[in-house]
Amino acid sequence: PVIADEAVLLDFGTGALKITPGHDPTDFEVGQRHNLPSMAVIGLDGLMNENALHYSGMSAIEAREKIVAEIDALGLLEKVDDYEHSVGHCSRCASTIEPIVTDQWYLRMKDLAVRALQAEREGKVEVLPVKWRKVYEGWLENINDWCVSRQLWWGHRIPVYHCEDCGEVIASVDAPHVCPKCGSSHITQESDVLDTWFSSALWPFATLGWPEQSASLTYYYPTSLLITGYDIIFFWVARMVISGLEFMDDVPFHTVFITGLVRDEQGRKMSKSLKNQVDPLDLISMYGTDALRFTMASLSTYGGQDILLSDQKLLSSRNFINKLWNATRFVDAGDDVKETLAGPRPSDDQLGLFDRWILTRLAGATRDVTAKMDVFDFGEASHRLYEFIWGNFCDWYIELAKIPLRDETRAPATRWVLAYVLEQTLRLLHPFVPFVTETITQQLYSGDHLMATTAYPEADAMTTYDKDATQADFLIGFIKAVRNLKAVFHLPPTEKQSVVVAGAESDIAAIMANAEAVKFVGRFADIGTELDSTQRYIKGAYGAMQVMILAKSDFDYEGELKVLEGKLELLHADTTKLEARLGNQDFLARAPAEVVDKDTQKLEDLKAEEQLIATFLQGQG
Repeated sequence: PVIADEAVLLDFGTGALKITPGHDPTDFEVGQRHNLPSMAVIGLDGLMNENALHYSGMSAIEAREKIVAEIDALGLLEKVDDYEHSVGHCSRCASTIEPIVTDQWYLRMKDLAVRALQAEREGKVEVLPVKWRKVYEGWLENINDWCVSRQLWWGHRIPVYHCEDCGEVIASVDAPHVCPKCGSSHITQESDVLDTWFSSALWPFATLGWPEQSASLTYYYPTSLLITGYDIIFFWVARMVISGLEFMDDVPFHTVFITGLVRDEQGRKMSKSLKNQVDPLDLISMYGTDALRFTMASLSTYGGQDILLSDQKLLSSRNFINKLWNATRFVDAGDDVKETLAGPRPSDDQLGLFDRWILTRLAGATRDVTAKMDVFDFGEASHRLYEFIWGNFCDWYIELAKIPLRDETRAPATRWVLAYVLEQTLRLLHPFVPFVTETITQQLYSGDHLMATTAYPEADAMTTYDKDATQADFLIGFIKAVRNLKAVFHLPPTEKQSVVVAGAESDIAAIMANAEAVKFVGRFADIGTELDSTQRYIKGAYGAMQVMILAKSDFDYEGELKVLEGKLELLHADTTKLEARLGNQDFLARAPAEVVDKDTQKLEDLKAEEQLIATFLQGQG
C-alpha cells in the first residue's frame, strides 16, 4: 500500500520511503498509525529469515547490496546518492544494531508518575539546581510505558510464570506449583530479567531489609540528600521516587543535587570506544587520593556543568596539598601546636597588625566556605579555601610571621596565631581532603585527637579586626605593586632594590610604620620618600601613590617603554593564535593530551604577562 505520513521528509532524497514496521522504530510508529502489518524479516540470529524470501540467510548488508544489484539489472535504478543517517551501533563491537519487534514486559507508568510529580511540586523532593526540575517534570509529564524486560544473563528474574500445557501466564511473588487454570505442574519462570534501572530504583529500601520493617529501614528511610549526574535524572532519580512512593508510601530522599559529568580535557564523554576513560586508582597512584578529591570538587559548578579532567588540574591540586604539608612543617617546627593551643589566647594588644589581619581573613574565609557548602557549591567553596590557604596564609602570613618569631616578646602571640589558623584551616579542609587533614592532625596531636569528630569552624565565634585588616591589605598591595613593576622590566625577584614612594601622608606613614615587614617580604634594600636627582628610577604607581625603584645608571626608561609597547603587540598576537588553536575542535580531537596541556599552560602564562604589561602601560598614560 502507498500511504502519506508526516514522518517522511519531502525534501530528503526522492521524497518516497519504504516503510518496515517490523524493525525501524519510526517505521513501527508509522505502521501503527496506518494499521500496517508488522512483519519481521530479520531473525534473532541477525540474518534475514524465511519472510525475506530468496534473501533468507543473508546479513542485512548482503541483502541490501543484492537488492540494489537486482534493481539495476532490471533497468530500474536511476542513480545512487550517498547521505548521512543516524544509525545505532553496539558500544562493544561497533556493529549496526537492527531493531526487531518482539514480545516484552511493560510497566504502565501514567498513574505512578502522577505521585512522583506531585511530590516534587509540593516540595517533598527538592531538585537542585532549579534548572534541572524541568528535566524531572518534563519526563514525568510526558512519560511512556516502561519496557522493563531485558534478555540478559544476570538480573532480577521477572516474577511471571508460564504453563507449558495451556499457555496460561501467571504473575506471582511466590513460584506457583500448579497452573491455576488447568492444574498442570509443568510451570516455567519467565527467562527475561528486569531492567537494571528497575532494580536500582528499589535500592533506597531494598538494601535495608524491605519488605520487613527492619531497624535499619526505620532509621535510614527516607534519607536526606542524593547527589548524582544529570544524565540519570529520569533513569534513576525519578524512578526511585516512584518506587519509594509505591512501596514505602514516602519519598526516598528530600533533596536531589545534580552534578555535571566527568569528561576528558577535550570535552568528550569518557568511553571505551574512544579509549579516553581513566581509572581513578591510576590517578590516585600518580597524584594522591586527596588531590583527586580536591580536583573534582574545584572543577564542579553549581549549575551542573561538565567537568573537564586533565593532568594539569590534578597536578595543581597535588601542589596545593604539598603546600599544606610545608606550611604544617613550618608551624610545627617552631613550637608544639598541641601545647600552644592549650595555652591562653593572646590579648589584642599582644597581637601584631598582620596577626590581626590573618585572623580576620580566616573568619571571612570560614564564612564564605560555609555559605557555599550550605548550598552545595563545592567548586566555589574549594576555590575560596585555595585562595585563603595558598594566598593569605602560606604566601603572606607565614612570610610576615618570620619577623616577630625572631623577637622573644612578640613570638608567643605569633606562634599561637600560626597554630590556631593551621588547626582551623585543617577543619575547613577536612570535607575536601580528609586523608591528609586526618594524617596531619594525628601528627600534631600525637594520635589523641580525631579530626573527623572535631566541630566544624564557626565564623561568628571568631574575633575580627576589620580596620587592621584593611591597613594590612594596603601594605600587601603595595608590595605586590613593586613586585609587578620589577616583573615588567624583568628585574631579578631576589635582587634587593631601593624604593621611593610619594603620595598622601597617611599612606606613606602606614608604610613607614611597618617598614621592617614591608622591606623583609618585599625584598627591598630600603624605603625612602625623597628622590635623588642624580639617579635614574623606574616609575610606577599604586593607587594614588607614585612608586619608584632605583635603577642602574645606564637604564633607558623611555626606550624601555617603547620596547614594552612592541612586546605587548607580540604577546597579543601569540595569545590570539593560541586561543584559535585551542578553540579548534579538530585540533583538540587529534592532538595528544600532553600537547593540549602544554598549549593551555602557555596561553595562561602569556595572558598573565600581557595583562601585567598592559596594566603598567595604562598607568603611564
